[in-house]
Amino acid sequence: MTYPTILQPVLDAEDVRGLAEFYRRLFGLRYRPGDELDNGQDWLVLTRPDGGRALAFQQVGSLPTATWPDGPVPQQVHLDTT
Repeated sequence: MTYPTILQPVLDAEDVRGLAEFYRRLFGLRYRPGDELDNGQDWLVLTRPDGGRALAFQQVGSLPTATWPDGPVPQQVHLDTT
């Protein structure tokens, strides 16, 4: 039996370039070739130094503001890091 492979987590963002740039700098990642140019893309991919995919970002019109830990809108995603 074969199974699908997880390629990368994808984070929705109202500012796709801003969020990708934050994670790029935080984790020392690189843009996928072609994504480093700010051409108004609505989908960006960050890769590890070995070229493997790490994170992707998808532009969305709006997101609900999380009110976590209190309130009606829980955290929507988190990344565990060391």
